[in-house]
Amino acid sequence: MAEGLKSGLSVNGGREFCIGGSFSKISYITIDGFECRLASNYGIVFHDVSLDSAGITVQNSYIHDTGDGDYGYHNQLMFAEYMYGHAYGTKFLNNKVGGCYGHNCIQIHGDTGNPLIQGNECYNWRHSCIDVKYSAGALVDQNVVHDGLGDDIDEAAFYIENASGGPTSDITWTHNVAYGTILGVAFQCQNAGAPVTCYMYNNTVYSSTLRQGTYGGGSVSFTVVNNILDTPTPRTGGGYVTWDYNDNVQASPIGGHDLSSVNPQYVTPGTDFHLTANSPVIDRGVDVGLPYNGSAPDMGAYEYGPVPAFTYSPSNPVTGSPVSFDGSSSTCSASPCSYSWTDDADHSQLGTGVTMSFTFQDPGTKYVRLTITDAQSRSASVEHNVIVSQP
Repeated sequence: MAEGLKSGLSVNGGREFCIGGSFSKISYITIDGFECRLASNYGIVFHDVSLDSAGITVQNSYIHDTGDGDYGYHNQLMFAEYMYGHAYGTKFLNNKVGGCYGHNCIQIHGDTGNPLIQGNECYNWRHSCIDVKYSAGALVDQNVVHDGLGDDIDEAAFYIENASGGPTSDITWTHNVAYGTILGVAFQCQNAGAPVTCYMYNNTVYSSTLRQGTYGGGSVSFTVVNNILDTPTPRTGGGYVTWDYNDNVQASPIGGHDLSSVNPQYVTPGTDFHLTANSPVIDRGVDVGLPYNGSAPDMGAYEYGPVPAFTYSPSNPVTGSPVSFDGSSSTCSASPCSYSWTDDADHSQLGTGVTMSFTFQDPGTKYVRLTITDAQSRSASVEHNVIVSQP
C-alpha cells in the first residue's frame, strides 16, 4: 500500500495506483474485496487498454483517500479506452469509493458493451462522483452518492458526456440516490459534440445545496420519469423529451402528472430514503419496464415492499448440468427477507436463499419463480421461463 496523508495532497513516496494495468490487452480479470488507500494518482485503474480487452470486473472493494489534486485525468476507480469506444462489458459492483482527491471517483470511458455500475457508494469527490464517457448501453443502478468535497461549484453526482468523434452514447440511471452537500448537479446529460440519450427512472435526489437537480447540456435526449427531486431547482438546461410522474418536492410541477410540495415520507429524512407505509408517492408512477409492486410503480429509488428480480446462467442450460440462479438484484428493504425458488409447473421447491443452484434432469421449459417475503410479511414474486435442452 502507498503511504501518505489523508488529504491526498502530500503522498510520501506513494505508488501511483494500488492495482491495475495499462497499454496492453487486459481481459477477464475480477478484483474482489480489495482495499486501496493513499495512492498518489489513481486507486484501481485500467487505462489505455487494447482494443481486444474484455470482461474487467471490480467488486466489493474499498477505495479511499487517493489522489493528490485535480490535474490530469486521474480517476480513482477507472476503466478507460481512448479510441472512442468498443465493447468491453466493464462492471463496477458493490464498491465503496470516497475521499477522491483526484478528478472523478468512478469512471468508465469508452465502453460500448453495456457497462454496468451497480450497488456502489460514492462520496467526497471533486469533479464527478460517477462519470461515464464515450459509452453505449450503460446502466447505472442502485448506487448511493453523497456529500462532495465542495471544491468545485459544478461538481456532479452522476454525469455522462459524449464529445466529437465519440460513438452514439446512451445511459440509463435507475434506483440511485444523491443526497447531502452537493454544489452542482445531481444528474447531468451532456452533449459536448456528439449525441447522448439519457433515461432517468426511479431515482431520489435530496439536497438543498444543489444548483440543479438535473441538467441537459447541448443537443441531448433526456427522459425523466418516476423520480423524487427533493431540491429547490429540479430541472435546468434543455433536451428533455419526456418529463412526467416526478415528485418535485420543493418546486412547482413540470409534467402533467408531476406532484408538487408533496412530502414523500422517507423512513429517516436525510439518511434513509425508503418509503413509509403511508407515503403519498406509492403507486403514483408509471410503468417504465422496471419491476414494481402494487397497481403502479412508486416514485423514487425505493419501491415499497419487496421487488424480486433474478438472472440465471448459463443462458442455454442443459440437462445434467447445474444452473445458477441469482436474485441479488432484487429489492427488499424490510429485512430479514426470505427467498424461495419454485417451479410453477408442479409447485416443487427448487431452493432457497438469494442465490442457489439446481440441476434439471429432464428437458423442456421450466417455469422458475422467485418469491420474496420481507420482515413485515409482504410477498412478491417473479417468474422466468427457463428452456432446458439435451446436451
